[in-house]
Amino acid sequence: MQSKDLRIGNYIYDSAKNKHRITSINDLELGLGVHSITFRFAEHIPLTEEWLLNFGFTKSDGYIVGSETVPFYYFEDLEYNLKSGECMFENFTVNLDKVHELQNLYFALYSEELELKHESKP
Repeated sequence: MQSKDLRIGNYIYDSAKNKHRITSINDLELGLGVHSITFRFAEHIPLTEEWLLNFGFTKSDGYIVGSETVPFYYFEDLEYNLKSGECMFENFTVNLDKVHELQNLYFALYSEELELKHESKP
């Protein structure tokens, strides 16, 4: 994991799979409120249906939809154990597989944070 991939407000896992929200970033470590960890102990969080639902997206006809302006389609191929998401906009599609990627794209498009609506541990 590299600092250039992350923003303050992104969610990550520590090496014990505890969820944290980044509060500061420097070249050596990530601030997580009163604690900090080095990048070596930080892990990306896979983007799953549960995370999307916790962000407030809804499920409809096998797809997960953020809103009419943010159609997000989440796919699972059980045969090959593959999971991927596509966030589709007017003229482009973005493939996402990490929580922070969705958070960063959402912020870039709407200039606001994508907040968890439910606080279960995804």
